Amino acid sequence: MTDLRDQTSSPPQVVHGNGAAVDDDPLARLHKMSTTAGLGTTDYVAINVLAVASVFLGLASLLAMLDPLLLALPVLAVACSIWALTQIRHSGGTQSGQSLAILGLVLAVGCFAVVGGRSWMQHARVRDDERKTIAVVGQLNDLLMSGKYADAYALMSDSFKERVKEPEWEQRWEQLRNGRTTQKLKGLESNQRVEFDPPTPAGDEYGRGFLIPQFEGATSYDRLDIFFKKRPDGAWAIENLPAFFPADQARKPPGGSQQPGR
Repeated sequence: MTDLRDQTSSPPQVVHGNGAAVDDDPLARLHKMSTTAGLGTTDYVAINVLAVASVFLGLASLLAMLDPLLLALPVLAVACSIWALTQIRHSGGTQSGQSLAILGLVLAVGCFAVVGGRSWMQHARVRDDERKTIAVVGQLNDLLMSGKYADAYALMSDSFKERVKEPEWEQRWEQLRNGRTTQKLKGLESNQRVEFDPPTPAGDEYGRGFLIPQFEGATSYDRLDIFFKKRPDGAWAIENLPAFFPADQARKPPGGSQQPGR
């Protein structure tokens, strides 16, 4: 009985032609395989969807350079990039796309830098032009009130000089200062605000502000239009003072359009 149990419990053996016995159980050799077999660098790791979206939004952010209203695109790109980086960091290695999220973030931040820098430069340029035009009004007042009409006339633009000649210019201010036609003019002031129009197709730049005349004995003063035009050298000239020198309605520029202040 004991021999029978021993024979039945032993696995079958195969005897080769040379007489050697070989174990025929394939499972007996499994312990010889590596426990890391099948694991390697080829394992699939999902790409974070928000990282991909941040790249597309970052590229679309370049459109904000054409229209500031599209600055919402880089804002979304930044939000997606930060969210994607957070998800990737907490994914335990199951998500990738960190480089894509960083690329989208760089594109969005770069767009903000370009648009913001350009806006700042434009604002600085407008402030500089505003300062120059206000200074021109101050020069005009100082020259007129001191009777230097010829020097004040030099502050006017070429188109104004074509319409109003110097004798008419001097006569008009002499009348205003002496009170021949109205109360005596005591001075001219700017309201410290000037608005500028976009350059024309020809490259001309115009601005508009308000002039506050001060008359002797007056308790309140009206704001009068004053128009400016930038000269080729970058200096600003006075294009028109319609309250003091009304434009000739019979003389219109070619095409029937009116120049600023006419």
